[in-house]
Amino acid sequence: MEALRQELPEPFFIRKKIGEFYNSLVARKMIEEGPSAVNEILEYLGDNPRPGLVAPAVLLLSYFDPQQFYSRLLDILKDAGRPVVEAFESGFWLIRLDEEKLAADLVKLANENANVLLLLQRPVVKKFKKELQKFIESKKLPLSLFAMYCYKYTLDKGDVFFLEKIARWKDLPDIAAEANICLKRLHTSADDE
Repeated sequence: MEALRQELPEPFFIRKKIGEFYNSLVARKMIEEGPSAVNEILEYLGDNPRPGLVAPAVLLLSYFDPQQFYSRLLDILKDAGRPVVEAFESGFWLIRLDEEKLAADLVKLANENANVLLLLQRPVVKKFKKELQKFIESKKLPLSLFAMYCYKYTLDKGDVFFLEKIARWKDLPDIAAEANICLKRLHTSADDE
């Protein structure tokens, strides 16, 4: 995994340079191993991996047919700590499945592992606004807070009442602060129109 990490493009260039990554000597060798490489990667990811080595591992998995690994990968995410989940970011969204399916699976996992919501800070989460609201209103930490981070991608004018209610939560000041940030964004966008 360390040799594979050496081939990893800079984070902002991963999508642009993914072909170079897949064609590196280390990656080619693993790709040629096929299912045995997939199993080795999944075993590594399921065995308390170093977060710095998770990104190239998941990125390489994204090369393969998702039917070979996807359900096992979700099982790994179910128990993964925050640093490992965050390291999934670059490769997870390159898995050859519909983005909405990937997002729906993360939303389902969120009740078991709130950390997966950290992967959902992107526009596709707008389709799961009701679920985010339920997570926020549950007042469970870190589930509510991480759902609030995602909520920024769902904002529309109809959110003012909900956000004003959350912004008044004295018992959860971090979530209230995030709600206030969202309210400011809504007011700023309304002023720009």
